[in-house]
Amino acid sequence: MTLPFLIAKEVNIFLRNTPLVVVLIILPFLLINTLPRVASQDVRDVHIAVVDHDHSMESMRAIQRLDASEYLIVNQMCRSHVEALNAVMSGDADAIVEFPHGYGKAHTLGFSQNHEWQIMVSADATNGIKGAMATSYVNQICSDIESSTSVRYLFNPTLEYKRYMVPAVVALMLTLIISFLPALNIVGEKEKGTIEQIKVTPISKTSFIASKTIPYMAIALIMAVESLLAGYAFHGITPAGGGHTVVVIALVFSLVAASLGLIVSNFSQSIPQAALTIWFFIVIFLLTSGMLTPTASMPHWAQTATLLNPMRHVVETMRDVYIKGSTLSDIAPQMIGLGLFGVACWAVAVISFRKN
Repeated sequence: MTLPFLIAKEVNIFLRNTPLVVVLIILPFLLINTLPRVASQDVRDVHIAVVDHDHSMESMRAIQRLDASEYLIVNQMCRSHVEALNAVMSGDADAIVEFPHGYGKAHTLGFSQNHEWQIMVSADATNGIKGAMATSYVNQICSDIESSTSVRYLFNPTLEYKRYMVPAVVALMLTLIISFLPALNIVGEKEKGTIEQIKVTPISKTSFIASKTIPYMAIALIMAVESLLAGYAFHGITPAGGGHTVVVIALVFSLVAASLGLIVSNFSQSIPQAALTIWFFIVIFLLTSGMLTPTASMPHWAQTATLLNPMRHVVETMRDVYIKGSTLSDIAPQMIGLGLFGVACWAVAVISFRKN
């Protein structure tokens, strides 16, 4: 059987490329360490201008609660709304919190729905995300003060954005590496002319494509393990559903990514052509995967179209495993669908490879 010898050849060629081996060892630790810190939507140090018309003990306690938050900084105590608005206009404040006359009395007697006792929050929406988050922080603190309502966040009680980004970075890394390398491998052989020697041998197309797929699936498993170690080492984050579940997701998705790369390589004649084609699809996969923006915010037709995006399913299942603690049985439908998609892509890669 020629397949083990072909796989051994691919492994030897890969190991001889020392710079590439070093990059693949370092890359998971580098991306896991930096991307969740840089691509974060956590908003901290929101500067608040306070207008206290009541000057009661209750309003002072509320102001102290605002200032004690790790997200808010009360840096302006203004006498009027106009003065606070000028602070926002000059960039010294991001939001205004205004306590009305009678706030302390209303607090003592029990708040009613009368708008006269309500705290008014005005946020600078020049930066929409920062304005919305500032309003959310203030509303949360004020609602705790004015009522007995208790809010509990499931799965991610601290709302830590790193827990949301780490599994997405793992999916992004697998997409980039496991789709690029097989494509550039075959196209590189085309440019060197060595693939012509393979074509005149009795090696079957199935064995040849399998020898180009299996080593990169093994690389995906190694990178998944490295990602687990990096997530714990740099952020103290571990998958609640178990590391073995992450490894299974990486294995199934690597078949899809490698097969797509091989399909592109079969129709490409040069490395730049293959690289640009792969990058074109990766950009589409990235933008529609829900990694940076939730798919629920997309138009209905776009949400339906993203079901064909394999990266969306990997991002969702990775986040479910890391944050919700989903097990293999919980994500089985998505894994089965992704596996069937991978088998179909691999079959297309075999069929589209021409020995003549």
